[in-house]
Amino acid sequence: MNISRNYIILYIIGIIILLFTLLRILLAFTSNNLYPELFLGSSLLVTLSALLIRFIIVDMSRAQLKLKGFTYQRFLNFMPVAMVICSLADFLIREDFIVGMLTFLVAQMLYIFSFSGILNVWPPQSWFEDRNRIQLCIIMIFWIVIPSFLYIFLLFDPNDFVTLVIIPYIILLCFMVFLTNFHFIIFPERVFIFRLLIACGGIMFFISDAILAINRFTYAIGTPLDTILIGTTYIIAVGCLHYATLFLFNNKNE
Repeated sequence: MNISRNYIILYIIGIIILLFTLLRILLAFTSNNLYPELFLGSSLLVTLSALLIRFIIVDMSRAQLKLKGFTYQRFLNFMPVAMVICSLADFLIREDFIVGMLTFLVAQMLYIFSFSGILNVWPPQSWFEDRNRIQLCIIMIFWIVIPSFLYIFLLFDPNDFVTLVIIPYIILLCFMVFLTNFHFIIFPERVFIFRLLIACGGIMFFISDAILAINRFTYAIGTPLDTILIGTTYIIAVGCLHYATLFLFNNKNE
């Protein structure tokens, strides 16, 4: 099977994910049935895409040229593992919120570990040695202030222990999103759409989880809008994060 056909297969899977998402939105508002099977199916298809990208698209020799000087194997190998854990969490969170959240916590740790393969994550002071230090400071402040504001004023409830349990997850989620934004700014020489999709994926992941948390702890948006907003933004998030790699490994002989 040649490379062009491999790309076509992945794009077809992406189209199916899009159709599943649109069909779920349509059915939710017309029949008031949320069809969780369509959401879980989309999640599994993103996982399948992530695995196919790793095993049929990724060429380690080309990766070495494009990501020279970085432990790119970490990024390429652990991104699909993170998505497998996300899909597992999608099933578990429906049965038990805490178990599902802890599973997503593992996924966020894997995403952070993966991004350390394309970024110089350590030591932290090295982040601000570049000419873009002002932009990075602004982004860091944003991902500290905004989540803190949302948590303190919309989520925290001293009478609800779960609002304390979610703090480690919020910290890791925001750090993951910061890294996607950091990557977008600090490596302008990398393919723009690759950087953009990773950054958008991180931001949409935060939006999805923020809607989920507010809906659960503060203000019930109401069915089916709540489920549609959470599920759709989540599928967009993981889709962007994993399909981004296609634009790093394109068909050009670079």
